[in-house]
Amino acid sequence: MAHKLRDETLYSTDGAFIAGTEGIDINSEVGGLKSMLSGARITPLALKGSGTVFIDAYGGLGKLELAAGESYVLDNEHLIAWDNTIEYSTRRVGDLKSTLLSGEGLVFEFTGPGTTWYQTRDMDSLVEVTAPRLPNQG
Repeated sequence: MAHKLRDETLYSTDGAFIAGTEGIDINSEVGGLKSMLSGARITPLALKGSGTVFIDAYGGLGKLELAAGESYVLDNEHLIAWDNTIEYSTRRVGDLKSTLLSGEGLVFEFTGPGTTWYQTRDMDSLVEVTAPRLPNQG
């Protein structure tokens, strides 16, 4: 996905950012205490400025445009990017042990106005399906 920024910020999950044109400042930002405490494996990149950024996804790339006050819940394994106008919070939906150790069972709730992007597949699911079918490397 090519996305134009006009003196604004787009947050991208680790691994989704591909490139940016001149005029884009790239900073690593901690997801905040609420993300760390809930076990998020997300260290967002803050893509700031004016120019074009290129974002990648595994599978298809979907877009949620939320109106003011509209909310949507998104699994953390599918989250790709979100703009700085959208509010978010994280919460656990499984047991605490699985969330802290793997980040599974964590969802983000986004509230508009703003836009978030998601991928239709997640790498952990692919590994889970294919790993048992690989020859034993031991």
